[in-house]
Amino acid sequence: MNAPLTRLYRIAWLACSGVVCGGVWGNEEKVGGEEGLTQAGVQAAFQILRKDYIRGEDLNFEQLNRAALEGLIEHLGGGAKVVPVAEAQVAVGEPEVRQSVLADGIGWIRPITFGVEEVALWTAALQKLKGQGCETVLLDLREAAGAGSFEVAAALLETVVPSGQVLFKLKQSGSAETDVRVSSKEPVWTGQVVVLVDGDTGNVGEAVAAVLQHQRRALVVGEKTRGATVRYQTLPLDAQFALQYASAELLLEDGSSLFQKGLEPDLVVGMEAEEKEAALERMAQGRVRELVHEVARERFNEAALVARRNPELEVYLKRSAGEETEDEKPPPTDAVLQRAVDAVQAKETLGRTKLSWKVPMEDGSKKEEILKAPKAVPVTGSR
Repeated sequence: MNAPLTRLYRIAWLACSGVVCGGVWGNEEKVGGEEGLTQAGVQAAFQILRKDYIRGEDLNFEQLNRAALEGLIEHLGGGAKVVPVAEAQVAVGEPEVRQSVLADGIGWIRPITFGVEEVALWTAALQKLKGQGCETVLLDLREAAGAGSFEVAAALLETVVPSGQVLFKLKQSGSAETDVRVSSKEPVWTGQVVVLVDGDTGNVGEAVAAVLQHQRRALVVGEKTRGATVRYQTLPLDAQFALQYASAELLLEDGSSLFQKGLEPDLVVGMEAEEKEAALERMAQGRVRELVHEVARERFNEAALVARRNPELEVYLKRSAGEETEDEKPPPTDAVLQRAVDAVQAKETLGRTKLSWKVPMEDGSKKEEILKAPKAVPVTGSR
């Protein structure tokens, strides 16, 4: 048996000895906060239940151990979970980075597995969008990928962060030292960046988004993330199950952590599960632009007349026959993508207009006079 697994079993044994079997922990710290039970009170509760509970046979050693493990995992809040061995060993799928030009000057890329093989695909996608005249890129990190490596996160960040800039720090379990990751390459992309996230974003995508937001290099759009900015390690428990737990934590440049907190977007935009699923299907078909630009219903116009067809009559006939029409079921859209594109285009529009919205001065200087129309005076007299 390897050392980490031995320590795990020892912790479980100590938990049972101290909480269930009435062992001594060596302190009287209160459980559940300042007003909670003392450790002695917790032990007393277990002893009373094992002795006088009406179904004491249900409180055997095995059941209490299982309850203690379930409670511990719930308390860790995403820091650990028991998973089937088959799930822990499942293949991550083929590497792929989808890309598209959504609007004039706005590109979009979305990695699928967040594996090391996708770093080169990600870099090539950025270069291609740059060659297509894109000045802003939307990094879509909403893919529900499995637990990935922060080495991949660092490699992805190096494509958009200047050389010599601190990316993040890694704090290993049981160590007081932190491993500082610094960008060592010149960035491939130097234009504007918008990052899309939600509750499905994995630990690698969340790390990329957190670093770019912290360094004020990207606008983050979407929903709050899970707060899974940790490196997971998986060890077998038996022939069927394995324990997946956090063994290292990602810290931002200032030492702050997002673990169990999550990343708050700059622009909050939500989507229902069904909408997300429909959008993913369109993306897989390479029809991502359709999720942003809504197509107006066909009308009987000059183009239809030339084509010798009447779209409105066709819809009427379908409805008369009880058939479903496209108008009754509008095509899927991606609200997060739409709002991100809107934000970029609004910024560009305001930048071109060069508006000057002056704020009232507080130092007593003369304010700019605003011309006002004369007050209307009612006209009296007979007609």
